[in-house]
Amino acid sequence: MTLNTLDNYKTLRGKTVLLRIDLNSAFEGKKIVAGPRFDEHAKTVALLAKQGAKVVILAHQGRKGDDDFTSLKKHAEALCKLTNIKVGYSADAEVVSEKTLALVRGLKPGQVLLLDNLRYLDEETMAHPPYEHSQGKLVSALAPLADLYVNDAFSMCHRAHESIVGFPEVLASAAGPTLEHEIEAARKAREQAAHPCVYVLGGNKPKEAIGLMRHALKKVIVDKILLAGVIGELCMIARGNEVPAPTRQALKDAGHLEYLLELRDLIHKYHEFLETPFDFIVEGEDGEPQVIMLTKIHDSEKPIGDIGPKTATKFSKIIMRAKTVYMKGPPGRYEQKVFEKGTKTILEAVAKTTAYTLVGGGHSSSALKKEHIALNRFSYVSLSGGALQEFLAGKDLPGITALERSEKRFGATFGFHAAPKPKPVVEKHAHKTPAVEEIAAEEPEEKKAEKPAAKQPVKNKAKKTLVEKKAKPKAVKKAKKTKPQPAKSKPKKAAKPKKKRK
Repeated sequence: MTLNTLDNYKTLRGKTVLLRIDLNSAFEGKKIVAGPRFDEHAKTVALLAKQGAKVVILAHQGRKGDDDFTSLKKHAEALCKLTNIKVGYSADAEVVSEKTLALVRGLKPGQVLLLDNLRYLDEETMAHPPYEHSQGKLVSALAPLADLYVNDAFSMCHRAHESIVGFPEVLASAAGPTLEHEIEAARKAREQAAHPCVYVLGGNKPKEAIGLMRHALKKVIVDKILLAGVIGELCMIARGNEVPAPTRQALKDAGHLEYLLELRDLIHKYHEFLETPFDFIVEGEDGEPQVIMLTKIHDSEKPIGDIGPKTATKFSKIIMRAKTVYMKGPPGRYEQKVFEKGTKTILEAVAKTTAYTLVGGGHSSSALKKEHIALNRFSYVSLSGGALQEFLAGKDLPGITALERSEKRFGATFGFHAAPKPKPVVEKHAHKTPAVEEIAAEEPEEKKAEKPAAKQPVKNKAKKTLVEKKAKPKAVKKAKKTKPQPAKSKPKKAAKPKKKRK
């Protein structure tokens, strides 16, 4: 994996830098909650501005149709406070209208401009290959005005969005410092994990967890996987245990029961590597935590809210003996006080161990904040969820692949010298890609052409070749004598010399 970084670009003064960061934030009322990811990206913005770059920030907030799908005005205000820099903001439903592009052209060294929510553009999230995204509205408008594209959003690298994979196709590109740190920590857990290696998987996204489990178990990366949360409940059912009716209904409503067969297969093959809870917390009649053992949990009229104390103790002992620990997702519904103890116990164990510890996922980070557990007690607390999990599962991330391709195309030199524009690079890919598409499209046509060629040549060729040439009629006569498949019969006879050699 070879990526350009900002270290490769010593002279940024006066250069227009497109900076992709992830400012997607939670809201409390009308106020955004700027988390750790926001803080780290603010450092990158300040760094580029200090070096005299003209910084154009690309970011998004929410999804269309969601309550948190808003403009980035409040994000600009938050960046101002965090960086102590005046951050310009262009309110623009088109994102790259002529008015906004004029602001980009007018930037001076050290100035910063935040464009509006990228997801105002429908094409941003469309499922297009990189070469198509490079011809999109966003890239076509901004790339000719820029000298360098910097991706600092590892948390978005598993998405093949226009702002992630389009720019590296046509513009010199680099990984930002936040992305660098994320990749370094993730590679250490994936490729240099010391054993015993333990995964703690919780939360409410079983699909991601299953992909990671399959990869880690198959490649013998992990020695124990401690399962809780939704994935733990599913594994209990897959093992033949019953769960409370409300819990099962919730799993059904979320569409999670479809993973049972896959989990059953994993449990059958790797049962000795998997640990599931054997006692649980439900909310008692008095609103206090009630402990119920596995053998009686199916009788509960209340849903499972957390792992029980005995499970938490066992999991903690396994964690303390590990040399590498990766934790993704809380074991229980920690947001509610009645269900917070299991998550707190496990996080404390991960914090205390001397192992290399990597904590990932937004909910895990939120749990650390809620329980007042210092981030510096862990080797690394990732700012990413899905991207980190897919990376650990051995998948290629579109955003990282795009940066690698850009490095190969532009080398480690400063890309501005070639005055990078979309057209020259797009033309190369426009030439290459259709060729691939033609091969895929021609394959069935060749098969169709082969069938008539077997029927028609006898009639058509006989008429043409008899009149026009003398050499071909012989071939026609031979074809008539051995009508079925003349070409196949000769190769069979030609195989006899091999027998003589033996």
